[in-house]
Amino acid sequence: MRIAEIMPAPKQIELSEEQTVTVGHDWYVADDSGLLDVGAKFAEAFCIGVNDEPNRIALLKDETLGCEEYVLDIAPERIDVRASHRPGFMHALATIDHLRSGPMLPVGAIRDWPRLPLRGIQLMVESIHQLRLDSILSLIRSAARHKLNALLIEFGDRFPFEGEHAVVASPSALTRPQLRQIIDEARDLGLEIIPLVQCMGHLGYLLQHDEYADIREEDDVRAQLCPSNERSLPVWAELTEQILDFIGHCPRLHVGGDETRQLGVCPTCAARVEEAGKGRLYADHVNRVCAWLADRGIAPIVWDDILCAHPDTMDHLHEAAQVMYWDYWTTQDPSPLLVARCGGSVCYDERWDTAWPDELSAVTRRTLDRFARPLRMDEDLTDEYLDIYGDYLGDELPRYVRAFPYLEYYQARGRVVYGAPTCSGNHSFWHSLPDIPRHGDNIKTFADRCIEAAAAGLVTTAWYNRSPELLHYRRVHVVSEMTAGTHLETERLILREFRADDFDAVQSYAIDPEVLRFMAWGPNTPDQTREFLQRKLEDQASEPRPAYDLAVVERSSGEMIGSVGLRIAADGTQAALGYCYSRSAWGQGYATEAARELIRFGFEELGLHRVHASCDTENIGSARVLDKLGMRREAHRLEDVWQRGKWRDSYSYAILGREWEAGRQQ
Repeated sequence: MRIAEIMPAPKQIELSEEQTVTVGHDWYVADDSGLLDVGAKFAEAFCIGVNDEPNRIALLKDETLGCEEYVLDIAPERIDVRASHRPGFMHALATIDHLRSGPMLPVGAIRDWPRLPLRGIQLMVESIHQLRLDSILSLIRSAARHKLNALLIEFGDRFPFEGEHAVVASPSALTRPQLRQIIDEARDLGLEIIPLVQCMGHLGYLLQHDEYADIREEDDVRAQLCPSNERSLPVWAELTEQILDFIGHCPRLHVGGDETRQLGVCPTCAARVEEAGKGRLYADHVNRVCAWLADRGIAPIVWDDILCAHPDTMDHLHEAAQVMYWDYWTTQDPSPLLVARCGGSVCYDERWDTAWPDELSAVTRRTLDRFARPLRMDEDLTDEYLDIYGDYLGDELPRYVRAFPYLEYYQARGRVVYGAPTCSGNHSFWHSLPDIPRHGDNIKTFADRCIEAAAAGLVTTAWYNRSPELLHYRRVHVVSEMTAGTHLETERLILREFRADDFDAVQSYAIDPEVLRFMAWGPNTPDQTREFLQRKLEDQASEPRPAYDLAVVERSSGEMIGSVGLRIAADGTQAALGYCYSRSAWGQGYATEAARELIRFGFEELGLHRVHASCDTENIGSARVLDKLGMRREAHRLEDVWQRGKWRDSYSYAILGREWEAGRQQ
């Protein structure tokens, strides 16, 4: 049986291509989950009952597993599904749905868990008028099937407001039965609903009506509430209360607050700005909104752009406010592009146009040209900006900054932080389609940094009135990118993709003469190490991929201790194994542990036929590793390598896929 692709890819997976199990009428569900409807969902999915039959699907409650973690063991006469909570069982059922070929499943085991607590998509119902009931329900089902757990929904005038605010509802508003169907479907599938109700800007759908003329900040754009008007908060609260009354209690509600471009325009607000500044004017209004929600046990979420542009706001912001940090332009880490909102620009160092142009990917180069302005990063960033944000930019200025540097800035100020990339934001195109390469790199880089910073989650936004089919494609892309790139784990190690910020770790062992004693390269200059990392990043984006070179990270310390890799032959059937470790990692079995997992990956997931390796005959440690891996020494080659001024002997090793499988079964 050909193994189907599971999205997102599980962290631990071991499935047979030869042995299968057919779940038919002689199976039943034995539900010991302790949950109300989980057993019924499994029975419905397999079209089987809950009565005694010879074979069974056992749903087992396991309190040792995380809330969304699950373990799936598929045997010929029994399938065990273990989880601690409903989301874990639902994720297991989604994985089974990916794996099934009719009634057949491959025999084997899977264990998986998410790397971010909250993983969501935005449904911009207000402005994406192509989002009708059927497409909204389809997107919800797709999100759940790919193990997302949240929907950020902005209804705007498509919510069916009633009473004195009925005028706000547009002719294309969802009906209450339609809205009930959407909410019930999402909750049944385990998706948290986070309403987004703008509290200041982007309120054109409201303020276009003369009934609300008195709370406009100005009378031209008519899109922003006046934060000084005493009626502004009650109007917002009444609209929000209608939404909450219909949806039911929500743990979180997004209050918007972004792009308040008319802040301080009306005479009253202008006087307050003159006295206390825009940040304080903004914070005072947002704080009243946050307090209203906090009093009801709801966590308020605020877009970050005004907080960043007016950093004094952070000194006054309500303690319950959580931050959703959006950036749609950063596409790599470290990044040549900096979103310097305090300085009012998206910028990069002008030397990327002259001295360093060859280091950039095509996607990043195109993004700089389309959206950013050149300056001298070591001269033009203001002292005020650097005093506030400089500690979070990394140590590679002016060439690079750390991607999404404000993650740690907000966290250092005690805030819960979510990332917000985009799959449909800003106007750039790719072969007449929305800019899928930029959006994909933006999502992946943001997800990686959110995982690294232990952020509270990530929500992918979509703003433009585009086809729901396009949103479908890129919602799936979001999920796959959350665990994108090769990510392998062993008992003590994590094998992950190289990142540009691995420079210090790589350089430390790339100049160590003991590490390099049997290597054909090194010692590296800093530029050589940067070139190495750039090649690794390019390999990750190549199709077909020429090599899987992975950074090896010690679980206990989080430190990168070396690398292990497979370089793939042109026909895709064979690969060369290589590895290199810092001296601090020697003698602990790490090289064997990492190589064993990568070889497994090569045979089981890449479909390799043969893996080979070589080492210097005097490199006793490396030869011992290859022996422990069960590789066969095929040759002792005399003086076949010219290295460091002399001819050296080498051993050649190899192992076939069938030999690897036989060794594992012993």
